[in-house]
Amino acid sequence: MRLANPAHYAPAAVVLIVAIGIRALRWKVLLAPLGAVGAWSAFSALTIGYLANNALPARLGEFVRVYVLNRETRTPAPAILGTIILERVFDVLTLIGLLVLAALVTGWNSPWNAPLIGLAIAAVAAFVMMYMVASGLIRPSMPGVAALVRLMQRPFGGALHRLFRSLIGGFRSVASGKAVAAVLALSVVSWLVESLVYLLVLQALGIQEGGYWLAIVVTCISNLAGVIPAGPGNIGAFEFFVKETLVLFGVSDEKGLAFAIAAHFVVLIPPTVLGLLLVWKKGLTALGGGKPRL
Repeated sequence: MRLANPAHYAPAAVVLIVAIGIRALRWKVLLAPLGAVGAWSAFSALTIGYLANNALPARLGEFVRVYVLNRETRTPAPAILGTIILERVFDVLTLIGLLVLAALVTGWNSPWNAPLIGLAIAAVAAFVMMYMVASGLIRPSMPGVAALVRLMQRPFGGALHRLFRSLIGGFRSVASGKAVAAVLALSVVSWLVESLVYLLVLQALGIQEGGYWLAIVVTCISNLAGVIPAGPGNIGAFEFFVKETLVLFGVSDEKGLAFAIAAHFVVLIPPTVLGLLLVWKKGLTALGGGKPRL
């Protein structure tokens, strides 16, 4: 299918990098209780993680992100992983909130209500649990918790218990109302900025149905679908959910598929290229160069 206006793709790539930069600032807030982490360090590790996610299945790039930041800042790897888990919870809550708003405004009726509701409930439950742990409402001295702690202290000479304690250290930012507000605000802004990427691709293909609200819905559905570990770059699942979303807005199958392919190309290429440049700059050949600090 002929691309209506390819000139939209370069601005879309720039907007995507801006969205990634906002996400790096958000991650910096989540990392703050673990020690000072620079915005550039967070951005570099995040972008290299996206590169790895685009090349590896099952979102293994998140572990690459942990490795890169641990290698540069010596922040404990399990605690970094804890912040990424917390980040995913904020993403799910934000995306579902934006999706509900867009559905109310446009009258869009999702065919995936059951899994979306389940995902929302799981995210809320996870956030509440993280808050209770971070704020001390759940303490190791509690009977049930103490039994679990004793169970984890037995195998591997207590290593499992130490790893778990370090992991939950990554949840500490949720104990601060100011940090939670900042993370929520940055989450909303980052996803609204990323939706501009999809809007530009819609305009490039001459798709008028839905306007910016359709771009928001596509942003939410495509990224919520990516929560489930799949193949490299979420190829296949992305195209399916994006195409079906556009069809539900009255876009033809042909245009819907063309948009899904073009949009996926736009969101994959910039972080991949930038990630490769950062890998080269940092000398992370084959991701070697040291043992992660636990």
